[in-house]
Amino acid sequence: MVAVDAIPLPQERSNPLLPADAYQEINGRPVRVRIRDGSTPWMFSKYEEVRHILNDMETFSVDNHSPYHPHLSKTSSTGFITLPFLDIPDHPRVRKSVQREFTHHRIKSHRDKIEHRVHQLLDVMEEHGPPFDFLNGFAIPFPVGVLCDLFGLPESEQREFVGNASTILLPDATREQAAHGMTSVVQYVESFVSSPCRPPGLVDRVVQHVTDTGCISHSELQGLIRTVLFAGHETTTRALGLGVLALFQNRDQLPQLMADPANAVEEILRHQTIFHLGMGLFAKESTELGGIRLDPGDGVVASFVGANHDKEVFPHPHRLHLARENASKSVALGHGPHECLGGNLAHLELQIAFASLFERFPNLRLAVDQSRLTFQDSGILYGVAGRMPVTW
Repeated sequence: MVAVDAIPLPQERSNPLLPADAYQEINGRPVRVRIRDGSTPWMFSKYEEVRHILNDMETFSVDNHSPYHPHLSKTSSTGFITLPFLDIPDHPRVRKSVQREFTHHRIKSHRDKIEHRVHQLLDVMEEHGPPFDFLNGFAIPFPVGVLCDLFGLPESEQREFVGNASTILLPDATREQAAHGMTSVVQYVESFVSSPCRPPGLVDRVVQHVTDTGCISHSELQGLIRTVLFAGHETTTRALGLGVLALFQNRDQLPQLMADPANAVEEILRHQTIFHLGMGLFAKESTELGGIRLDPGDGVVASFVGANHDKEVFPHPHRLHLARENASKSVALGHGPHECLGGNLAHLELQIAFASLFERFPNLRLAVDQSRLTFQDSGILYGVAGRMPVTW
């Protein structure tokens, strides 16, 4: 076997809130990367090339059951059917079955519930007093509580669910531990969906719709709900932790956050790209991209970090600029058919959380030096791990 010159992915960061230096050295060129499964796919990091890959489901596959699939994380190799790893024609069919629950209009109707959750936690934070563990006291329970409200999940069961789901993303979790965590989530979803006493909520409406129309199979329904449950809290949690740290370093932009929280969130998600490994796919047919010839079965990585820091699209990309006019053009939560299903929910949660947090605690800041925080980069999502003490 001929050795392939490849750079390891992920790369070590000199600044935990900025991309690794290697991205500047690569400067948008396609390069070979060595990922956790030992394979060496081509990584594309130019904005237009990444968008092309994510849009072209005819040429590129995300099927994680294929031997050609580049497994970027433990999550992608557990073997369960989930929406992010479905190809056409299954992907659009399964996604459509629940899409109406996540439209901008439908999500906007939940604003009061989301605001209530935020202010509940801010009250707890204020009563507790500083120092306060922002990660475990706010960033984790907030999105989980919102999901409990929207999905009709009993709050009494949320601790066990969060523990099992989080195991999959622990930096030191073995493949067996990750598989056990995913299996536990599968069993919980199976029990909840099949329960004749299922409470009203999003899950109940989706199950009823599927039962009435037969649009997707039972296993596809399970995978769909697992995807939303799992991604629906981890994504927001990571974005809250990193976003708050970025705002701590750019306090002069807090007035812009208050004036336009929607655009501020778009820019925070671009600047702090939590899907730091991007998306792993493989070519289904011969094609050429970025001057690279790809044969059937060749693995590729669509780098969200690279695309979101493409200086030809986002001038001075390392700078957090909450008034950036094209911030909404980022691929922070994917793009096209691979855009995050719960993106509208995540955006609204973050808008309300960031604005409410700094309105209540305008002097919010870290209670320890940032160097004492732990950052997790071995899973598919990047973020703060452990504790994040804050004061005000």
